[in-house]
Amino acid sequence: MSITRVTAHPASDRIAEYHALGIDEFILSGHPHLEEAYWFGEGVLPILRARGLWRHPAGDPAPDPTPSVPFAPQPARV
Repeated sequence: MSITRVTAHPASDRIAEYHALGIDEFILSGHPHLEEAYWFGEGVLPILRARGLWRHPAGDPAPDPTPSVPFAPQPARV
């Protein structure tokens, strides 16, 4: 069994290539699931957004300078 760790730039490049062929929906999987979801959301999606290949379904909210982690204590905002 071969395991390959793809970095954000090559992953976004492959998605862009598939998009150019007309493929616009993907089923992605990784393990452990939560870590892979964060990796994709923090690494790949910003690259795809910058290339104009992805937008958040709810629109682009104002960027929050404080990264959030669900269920983790958040620092007090002043």
